[in-house]
Amino acid sequence: MNSRATLRRDEEAVSAAVATVLLFGGVLSLIGMMLITMLPVIQELEGSVERNGMLTQMGEYSTQTTRLAESGMPGDSVRVEMNPLDGELLWDNQRGGSWYSATWLEGNSLRLRGVLDLDSTADIRYPFGEVGSVCWDDLRLGPERLQMTRLPNFSGTVMVVPAASIAQNIQPIEVKITQGEISASSSLIGMSSWNIQLPLSGASGESWLSASADVEVYFLRGTGGATEAPASNPDSATGMGKSWNIPLAVGNTTIHLTSPESTRVEWNGPSNGQDILPAAGGFYDEGATWSKTFFTANPAVLTLDSSSLARVLVVSGDSKAGDAPWPATTGSLLGTEFLPPAAEGTLLLDNPSDSAIVIRYLGGALSVAANDSLRVDWPPATASGAPTLSADAALFMHWLPQSTSLEMNRSGSLALQSASDTGRISGEYFNFSTPTIAGSSDNTIFSIQVAGINSQWNVTTWNITEERIHAQSSHSFTANDSNTFRLQVDSGNSVRIISSVGDDGLAHFPHDGEQRCTYLGTQASGWISTPLPWASAASLGEAGIEHAWRTGLHPSGLKLSIFSTVVDETFRSVASAWAFHMPSLVYSFKSSISGMETATRGGAVVTNHPEFQAAVIQAPSDRSGPGPRFAATVPVAYPLTNSIVGSGEVIVDLSMVQRYQLTSSLANEIRRGWDGPYGQALAGKASEDLSYSSDWTTFPQQLRLLNDYKGWVPDPSQDSSETVYHTQGEAIQFTLQISILHHTAKEASS
Repeated sequence: MNSRATLRRDEEAVSAAVATVLLFGGVLSLIGMMLITMLPVIQELEGSVERNGMLTQMGEYSTQTTRLAESGMPGDSVRVEMNPLDGELLWDNQRGGSWYSATWLEGNSLRLRGVLDLDSTADIRYPFGEVGSVCWDDLRLGPERLQMTRLPNFSGTVMVVPAASIAQNIQPIEVKITQGEISASSSLIGMSSWNIQLPLSGASGESWLSASADVEVYFLRGTGGATEAPASNPDSATGMGKSWNIPLAVGNTTIHLTSPESTRVEWNGPSNGQDILPAAGGFYDEGATWSKTFFTANPAVLTLDSSSLARVLVVSGDSKAGDAPWPATTGSLLGTEFLPPAAEGTLLLDNPSDSAIVIRYLGGALSVAANDSLRVDWPPATASGAPTLSADAALFMHWLPQSTSLEMNRSGSLALQSASDTGRISGEYFNFSTPTIAGSSDNTIFSIQVAGINSQWNVTTWNITEERIHAQSSHSFTANDSNTFRLQVDSGNSVRIISSVGDDGLAHFPHDGEQRCTYLGTQASGWISTPLPWASAASLGEAGIEHAWRTGLHPSGLKLSIFSTVVDETFRSVASAWAFHMPSLVYSFKSSISGMETATRGGAVVTNHPEFQAAVIQAPSDRSGPGPRFAATVPVAYPLTNSIVGSGEVIVDLSMVQRYQLTSSLANEIRRGWDGPYGQALAGKASEDLSYSSDWTTFPQQLRLLNDYKGWVPDPSQDSSETVYHTQGEAIQFTLQISILHHTAKEASS
């Protein structure tokens, strides 16, 4: 039997099903909207966890960096484990760094701008008088920054010794000299020396000497010579020092030390000992003097220390040959007041001006004719110490061991000549009397080196025009019968001039990046733009910047010196500054927005989380007091090429390489500036104790009324990245050091 089923539509059930689906969809939409709303909060919480976790690790890294930099010795190392969580560790060389400036005259200040931009210009602000000339020095900071020294195409012996520093590298110093296609190398272990003859066998042309650490390079020709030995850590205001490492050639070497004050001299080398030297008393101004002759059968190194600032003259051999350009008391080779060594010989006074100059010493007076020279037997018979010699106008002084010749004659010499526009060994204008032998300049050779990128010059007395770039060899030529040498740079950078007379002589050669000087002759209340004597590296990228630092195309750290005329003193050092690129170790991560990071550099820990708010978690370390004292050791960590980066867990080995003393002098103002995205935050952190000063609250920005506080003060405004160290008008004993650390990171599992 068939039956037919009856189908019936249940409207209520359909409505209920549709309502259920819609309700479920609405719930899902609501949940989705809630998730979208909550996702930034979740991401922000995750970012906060990463930020706090890495701040702890960065803080430990910074603490160990500072501790190692301040109290460690070369060879000391620490190990830090770093787990980058979900982010990534990397190094950034383009975050800038820090600079310090100090002035040596009361009431003055020096500011810098753009000095760490990696380009070829910088701005300085010194509104307290004329900026006569400026000198830039490449500090050669960091790994694989070989110290390069250019030597002229002369025959002789190159003598290399380690330069003294606060903490020497315990690793041997690798030294290599290259002449054309031929090279020779050696290692300096401890306080040893390396002597090598030029030219190398089968080679010709100028030579380049490279060293893996700071060294002193001397060039000895023939049977002897004379030169001033530069101090290892010279005083920034005067160029005098307290310690020297001096190479001793085979035979006799006589050392003469002169100091304006009583001093204690200690020496170590072929013999050891010490002497107490009182400054001469009496009516006339005379300094302390000390002389000693050392004989060696083999090359050796003499270490000399003085308790007071002094200068040292080195006389090698007994041939009575040599020429030692002697600096004025200001440190300039062109000056008006000198304290020459009381060593038996001759003072040759060279007047580059068009007017006669009167010189005075021990109550007597002599005159040097315009564009002429005068020889004075030295020391005077009536001297009891080292007499001070003063002049009415600026002139050059040379100490010669021979007293029997006339005018510019000598038996042989080797010297770096001083520029007339800067008073240093490089400049754009030279004007001096031509050195000769027996009245003839036939055996006088000049070698001109480019102290910068390129230069075009004209030797006006002989109408020689030449143009060279730094990579080209020096230009050498023989002098003619002219009594005066004049050179003018027409375009480009400054030059150095090395003179060689005959077959004898001794000279100290600074490295290629030292004393690159130029004349400004500008007085302005605002910013003064000055070119850097190095090529721009701003567009080279990370690898290109590192290559430029290694090769010397651009410095990773530099020193600036400003010279001016003060009263009757020409080319006096009035201000100095030191600037350092500081590679940043950066941890980058994502939060509710991208671009978050935590970083450490120079002992500081910084972050821009949350929402790009620059904050300083840990300030760099410095030391102050008691009294008007300030000392800072700047730790700069450089990653080695085999260090890994990325998102994996790593073990970091930090090792101390070397600590340099950049200055230890009495300054009238100290200023510190920060370059990079955290500059204002770092300046604000340094001066946060100002909030407790009632004087600052009552009279903001009025430093002359700030009497209840000593320390960092923001200047020139609250939003500045600069701070000035306020001591209520007192002079400050300022000590600045820099420690070089090497960072090596490897996988934690290896």
